[in-house]
Amino acid sequence: GRSVQNVVPENGSLLGKYTFTSGPLKGLNLHALVTYVASFPDQSPNSGDSTAFSPATGKFVVTAHTDQWKLKIPGFTIWTLGFGYDLPFHMPYGFTQSISFNVNNAFNRTDFLKTSGNWADQENFVVTYTLSHF
Repeated sequence: GRSVQNVVPENGSLLGKYTFTSGPLKGLNLHALVTYVASFPDQSPNSGDSTAFSPATGKFVVTAHTDQWKLKIPGFTIWTLGFGYDLPFHMPYGFTQSISFNVNNAFNRTDFLKTSGNWADQENFVVTYTLSHF
């Protein structure tokens, strides 16, 4: 059968994070996120089909086709890389601080993102400061 338009058959993400818990790098963490999206059809299952009503069967039948429905968006992989640091400054009332730096779309792929229906964001950098209370 024909695949449904804009439905990705396989996709997934994997996140890895390593945190240094002792030594001179204590509080530093490194992380990577990889997202994979398989190729998927961007045309409806009947795109390119010509149909006509058949009085003999009482149904519409395909009389010609262009195989337009076979067109697909290629699969792709997007990476996010970053690091963070738990600031060692002691704050009152159990507050902790951390700062992180991420590079989204680290290899600047310009692929179609199925999740939003838009082209992937260009490589961008994000700095985050977090103040937490435990």
